[in-house]
Amino acid sequence: MANMSGFLDYSDDAGTTFYAYPADRVVSIVEVWAKAPWPMTLQEAFTLRDQCGWTPTSDDGRYFSTPVSNGEEGGHILLDISDQSLACGVDVMITTRPTLQFRTTTSPVTQAVYNQQLKAFSEMYGNPDETLGETRRRTGWALPNGSSVFLLPVDTFVEVSVRPPGV
Repeated sequence: MANMSGFLDYSDDAGTTFYAYPADRVVSIVEVWAKAPWPMTLQEAFTLRDQCGWTPTSDDGRYFSTPVSNGEEGGHILLDISDQSLACGVDVMITTRPTLQFRTTTSPVTQAVYNQQLKAFSEMYGNPDETLGETRRRTGWALPNGSSVFLLPVDTFVEVSVRPPGV
C-alpha cells in the first residue's frame, strides 16, 4: 500500500480499508481539470492524469488507479464521441470503493465525505444544482468558464466528475 499520509483514513469507521482525498485536494484537482484548455487531446489528458498522481491501469491509459483506490481502477478519462483523439471529461472516485458487503458501515462515512466535499465546492462555486435519481444523487456546479463539476455520493464511495464547456 502506498504512503497514505495526507489522505483521510476512515478504515476504523468503515470496518474495512477506506481512504478519502481531503476536500482541499479534491478542489485543487477539479480546478486543474476544469480550467484546462478545452478541447483537450488525449495526450494532454494523460499529462493531467499523471500530474494528479494517478496510475494507468489499462493499455490505452484512459483508466487509472488513484492513491485512495488501493490499486483498483479509480477513474477514467472520457473520449469525445465525434473525435476519439479528444478527451471530454474525467470521472474519479475520491474515496476507496469497498465491496457492497460493507454498505451499512461505509454509508455514514461516504455521507460525511460527501458533506465535506459539498461544503468545499459550495464555498468555491456557490449553491449547487441537485438531482435525485432512482439510485444516486448528483450535485453539480456550472463554472464561469462553462465547465461543469459533479459530486456523486454512493453508499460505498464518492465520485467527482468534470466536464468541459459545452458537454
